[in-house]
Amino acid sequence: MSVHSLLLTGGGLVALFVSIAVAVTIGPAHISTGDVWASVAAHLGLDEGTLAPLRDGIVWNLRMPRTLLAAVCGAGLAVCGAVMQSLLRNPLADPFVLGVSSGASTGAVAVVMLGVGGGAVSLSAGAFLGALLSFGLVLLLSHTLGRIPHRRGWTPPTAADAAAVTEALACTGLTDRAGQSWHTLSGGERQRTQIARALAQEPRELLLDEPTNHLDLLELVASLPVTTVIALHDLNLAAMYCDRLLVLRDGRAVTEGTPAEVLTPALIEQVYGVRAEVTHEPGHPVIRFLRPAAREGSLRKRSTTSDAPTAI
Repeated sequence: MSVHSLLLTGGGLVALFVSIAVAVTIGPAHISTGDVWASVAAHLGLDEGTLAPLRDGIVWNLRMPRTLLAAVCGAGLAVCGAVMQSLLRNPLADPFVLGVSSGASTGAVAVVMLGVGGGAVSLSAGAFLGALLSFGLVLLLSHTLGRIPHRRGWTPPTAADAAAVTEALACTGLTDRAGQSWHTLSGGERQRTQIARALAQEPRELLLDEPTNHLDLLELVASLPVTTVIALHDLNLAAMYCDRLLVLRDGRAVTEGTPAEVLTPALIEQVYGVRAEVTHEPGHPVIRFLRPAAREGSLRKRSTTSDAPTAI
């Protein structure tokens, strides 16, 4: 460890001890830092007990446990944040984003509902245990490749697990990336990794939402040996890669069928409110959207909502 690191570590520890000592003095009853030292020294056998029993009880039995537990909880959250930022290579990843603080809240609420113990110490302990459990779950999920539904709790991977993962990697073209960390992969490789994780569960269906950031991903999805349901807004991609389409508008089904049956100029104008030409020369419908006719005078203004028509 370098001198700089030693200085930072030493300075941090000194600041931590001073903060704990000051925190113990805060409260309705006046307690000085000298009282804190006298109580701690007496209980650690470093000095004879000279502090009044009432003050000693306030320091050692009430304030010190709460302060130490709060420090441990804070340190735990800091470590969780640092670990997650390192794993994800994202300085914005923190316990609040990834659910650790929610686990702490759940643990504190559970203590209240179960009536376990009493006071702030029990609440802090519940929060600490809840955060610890949720952090463990995040780490567990981040290190599995989709085989949880096929494994018993706390059991090592089996030969069947390894075979399923190997096959999933082969299907998604990631065999040569098996030894790499997720954060070292490109964007397209990360998307294929997510599909590989799903395939490792040996599903019968996949449900994908707008997998169009990388067009080669649709080629991959079309070649998979499972039924895939995809939410798409690009009609040309839907016509090119989907066997059947279900068109939605305002959350309701409008029509269903093969791309050739569904994607007609009349249907496109009815659902999307635009005029289009549809040709079938490549073997699937190709949609070319048209500007409004000149005789209409100007482009028609249409509003767009979050519930846009969707081809599935």
